[in-house]
Amino acid sequence: MSVDEGYERFYRSAMPRVFVHARFITGNEEEAWDLVQEAMTVLLERWPERRAAGLDANVGYACGIARNLALSARRRFAAQLRALVRLRARPCIPWADSFDHVELMRDLAEPLRHLSRQQRAVLLLSADGMETAEVARVLGIDASTVRSHKQALRRRIPRAAIGPVTREGGGA
Repeated sequence: MSVDEGYERFYRSAMPRVFVHARFITGNEEEAWDLVQEAMTVLLERWPERRAAGLDANVGYACGIARNLALSARRRFAAQLRALVRLRARPCIPWADSFDHVELMRDLAEPLRHLSRQQRAVLLLSADGMETAEVARVLGIDASTVRSHKQALRRRIPRAAIGPVTREGGGA
């Protein structure tokens, strides 16, 4: 059996498990597939020394690679956002011109226009899934300032623009 056949067998059996992990990390199927492919490529480069480790150990190793790649991407994004905030630039939202989001953007445009740079940064980082302490660290501000920005955001952005809030298992 060649190294390629061994890796190919590993890939077919491990890829679904690594995908589940990547999907949990990213929350997005497309990003998860990209992350899996990147992690499996890194593992392929290290396959000669990892081959003997066994399926479960290598699945864990691939999941660790995926987690580290996702964390690095998030840190790069945060660094870019900090640079944008310092430059007082407006970040580019890739889906902003999508037809499906035109109505949402119109509903959000007015409240967002009146936010400070720091409030916009808190909103973007929080929407990306960062916790209050992490947002504070990234922006170099106190956690209590982040909490107060979040409170102001809740008051300023109308619920109609965010969508209905329902509880699972409860009536809408």
